[in-house]
Amino acid sequence: MELIFKPYDKYFKELLEKTDHARSFFENYLSSSILQLLDLNTLRIEKESFIEEDLKEYFSDLLYSVKFGDKTGYVYLLLEHKSDLYKYVSLQMLHYKTKIWRRHVNNNKGSDLPIVISLLIYHGRQPWSYGNKFSDIVEKGKDDLKPYIPDFEYILCDLSTYQDHEIKGILTLKVGLFAIKYIFDPNLWEHLPKIFALLKEVIDSDTGIKSLEALLRYIFSAREDILPEKLKELVENNLSKHKGGIVMTVAERLMQQGALQDAKESVIEVLEAKFNSVNRSIAEKIEQIGNIAILKSLRKKAVNIESLAQFEMLMNQALQ
Repeated sequence: MELIFKPYDKYFKELLEKTDHARSFFENYLSSSILQLLDLNTLRIEKESFIEEDLKEYFSDLLYSVKFGDKTGYVYLLLEHKSDLYKYVSLQMLHYKTKIWRRHVNNNKGSDLPIVISLLIYHGRQPWSYGNKFSDIVEKGKDDLKPYIPDFEYILCDLSTYQDHEIKGILTLKVGLFAIKYIFDPNLWEHLPKIFALLKEVIDSDTGIKSLEALLRYIFSAREDILPEKLKELVENNLSKHKGGIVMTVAERLMQQGALQDAKESVIEVLEAKFNSVNRSIAEKIEQIGNIAILKSLRKKAVNIESLAQFEMLMNQALQ
């Protein structure tokens, strides 16, 4: 099974871009003292990411606007995909906070900066051990220097330390959080039956089917040791004997997507080998091609072309 690019990012956003999931998450993982300050009825997803492209393999983020009394503020979620601890998360948090504030200043000249609450969702193999304050990673100096060192706290949701009974929220949110919690676990197979069983109540609904398909895509894409036939058996035994076919459909679809991505990358590799780099317009056109036969044909042509301009002309002709 080929890995699909950024499987964690896709699943995280499918899970928490849903307003009911986001609200349920905040209700269960924010403290009561913070919740009483928020009007979750005003919760709204902001369609922006603040993570640099080269870090999106390791981190995902979501930004929500919400009312703090009569003022609009933000809750920023950062999900770390790394299986190992990363010390400088709070430095990244500070960077993303300033991006959010800069965005606000650009849209609201002269106004005060809004409140931004940051929350880290961590699901690595070992418990988080770097604290949740920016000052935890700054060299300790004399007290007289403290006024010159910025500091803030972020909320930590360390799923690696949660017992199963402590994973809370509406049913489909719990399924997603269980999946994220155990995705790195070498004994994932032992946890999948209870995860599938959770979906029994809703499996015959449109929501249940979509949740199962998203879960299967995540598992297949994030783990290379997953056998479709064995997963099909688990679904039939623990969820529904009639839903096993969904496993094979998703597996086949992902394999086709993997083959398509491989074909795109193959064309790019040939062009880069010949011309050292590929301009953005050509790369974007290649990325939009959904026909493997066309991509294979373009790869053959790329071997013999004399310039990128010639390749782009041949590609445009092939796509007409």
